[in-house]
Amino acid sequence: MDEIAEETADATFLQDVWAIFAGFFQATIDTIKTIPKIFGIDLFGQVPEADTSALMASVYRSFQVSSGGHGALAGLAFMVFVLIYTPCMVAIAAERQELGMKWTWVSIVGQLGLAWALAFIVFQGGLALGLG
Repeated sequence: MDEIAEETADATFLQDVWAIFAGFFQATIDTIKTIPKIFGIDLFGQVPEADTSALMASVYRSFQVSSGGHGALAGLAFMVFVLIYTPCMVAIAAERQELGMKWTWVSIVGQLGLAWALAFIVFQGGLALGLG
């Protein structure tokens, strides 16, 4: 009985590992297909997705309006900003404990300034290159 249980466990483990690799491979392909769509380029002629939710439509309209019709580029600049700006409050609290209040504020202001500058460069650079 123990041999049968071990064989079943091994087969299930290998199947699980294969499913993980297959999922990772599919996610990689989906990412590669999606990246050009950020800039409005459809390389694969995919069928448009189904209806968007009300929230997605509202966010899209907000980016379109606030950026003067360059919503995709504004969204990309927003993602750059979010990736670089000040981290969570726990990280700030740890920073305060390790470095002191003065350097914590320098870090917060510096990270926000860097995030804003890079988002500005992405947006304005995209407009200059005609990507928006």
